[in-house]
Amino acid sequence: MFMFGTPDFGHSDLWHLNFSLKYLLSQALKNGYLPLWSKDIGMGFPTGGEGQIGVFNFFNLIIFRIFDAVTAFNISYLLIFLVAAIGTYLYCRQIKISRLPAIAASFIFSLSGFFVAHVSHFNLIQSASYLPWHFFLTEKFLQTRKNKWLFFYAIVLQQQIFAGFQQVVLISLIGVSLYVFFRCRQAVIKWCLFTL
Repeated sequence: MFMFGTPDFGHSDLWHLNFSLKYLLSQALKNGYLPLWSKDIGMGFPTGGEGQIGVFNFFNLIIFRIFDAVTAFNISYLLIFLVAAIGTYLYCRQIKISRLPAIAASFIFSLSGFFVAHVSHFNLIQSASYLPWHFFLTEKFLQTRKNKWLFFYAIVLQQQIFAGFQQVVLISLIGVSLYVFFRCRQAVIKWCLFTL
């Protein structure tokens, strides 16, 4: 199976960090345990605490358990782009964008320069692929006021955290906070205009 990479100078994030950790994850899952500690790194290393191994992310747990490490790594890349595309499509449809522009938006976001330029940073793009899901579930909750959407939002947030790139989690939470602020502000302005 082919695994793609990008040119790096010296050490590569893709080969020397991301794939190495995912290989360790794959081997551990196939042997029936979670790789929370590795005796093979230095004098021992808390790989579970390192975060970038993504040990508790659902996709990582399933795919790296079923397939060999290289195949799982490639399938994971496909899933990253698919998760981003589906989330973008659902968000666009939720805010009443018609089907064809929603499909176009999903392709544009999931294959954007951000994702393509960071393809060697597995955890970064895996975490970023959950961003449109934040907006979709937030919008769904704001429109319906049903708590089940908050439950699904918590699962998405959890999986984004478990993907292992906390800066993207912070950016997502700031983005959603601003989104909610402006959506609620807009609703208050409309209410004031209609009541006057």
